[in-house]
Amino acid sequence: MSSSASDLLSRRPRQQQLLLPINLHLLANPGDSLLLQQTLDRLLRWLCPSLRIFHVSERASPFRAQTRICTVAGYPSLAITFFLHEAYGEERILKVLDFFQRPPWQYHHTESCGSRTRGIHITSSSSPSNALLRPYLLPSRDFYSLGAGMPVWGVRPVHCGGEILRITLYSSCDNYEDAVRFYETVMQRQAEEQKAGFCWFTLHTGWIDVLLAFIYVRNKATGFKWFPRTYCSSVLF
Repeated sequence: MSSSASDLLSRRPRQQQLLLPINLHLLANPGDSLLLQQTLDRLLRWLCPSLRIFHVSERASPFRAQTRICTVAGYPSLAITFFLHEAYGEERILKVLDFFQRPPWQYHHTESCGSRTRGIHITSSSSPSNALLRPYLLPSRDFYSLGAGMPVWGVRPVHCGGEILRITLYSSCDNYEDAVRFYETVMQRQAEEQKAGFCWFTLHTGWIDVLLAFIYVRNKATGFKWFPRTYCSSVLF
């Protein structure tokens, strides 16, 4: 890690325990709750020690997932993504990825960056016309899970802006607007919208901003790959 990155990390504000308007309760199978809670606490303790948003409880009986074969890529119903800044050190991002690749985490799926150029163009004031192509740190987006019925987790590097923990609810055309209106009632404020089909609520601003986002996924007739999603039946808000 560079000295500038170390200086940035050393200036982190020491915050007290955060009380967020919404928490996520994960329902684990009997006997699994302690391990999963310790796993999530260890992850957040390293990234943002004051953040407590994930709570694990046990369901009365084991969850039995339905066996379903999917031949195309699709969307989960709930994804949790850490957007971490490369300025604080690439090894920090790779460490989170390594954390996801160890038990009890399980590989879930990969989202490709598609056919776009695999990098970001960096320009300088001295030579604005000669942009350098800097390869993406993670050219593909791997997602991991803690078990059947649980949300998927991933990490993505960012080059600008702040760091974000984004909790994303994917919705179909049948329930997107209803879901947003429901949470506007719960939060007692309107969602922030960047474009049609994507909005969010800011749950916390600090060293890591916490967002609850909603994404409208179009059906296959409009060009998006779609299959019956992996519903997160083990999550309560």
